[in-house]
Amino acid sequence: RLHLDGSELYAEPGVDAAALAATGLPVTTFRAPNLFFGGCQAVARHRATGALLGGADARRGGAVRYSLPPSA
Repeated sequence: RLHLDGSELYAEPGVDAAALAATGLPVTTFRAPNLFFGGCQAVARHRATGALLGGADARRGGAVRYSLPPSA
């Protein structure tokens, strides 16, 4: 992940620090994934099939609960 805060760049492992340094902005790199960047979970419904697809950032916990609507 990469975060621009004002005029300073913050980066996690896997982001090319040399390329960031070439921007001329101050760069702070983290040695490991960090909660500084937050976390997220997302769920999407496939338009054609109606299937639910989901994913979560490993740095945070999350869960999914799915309930079928009551039958009419």
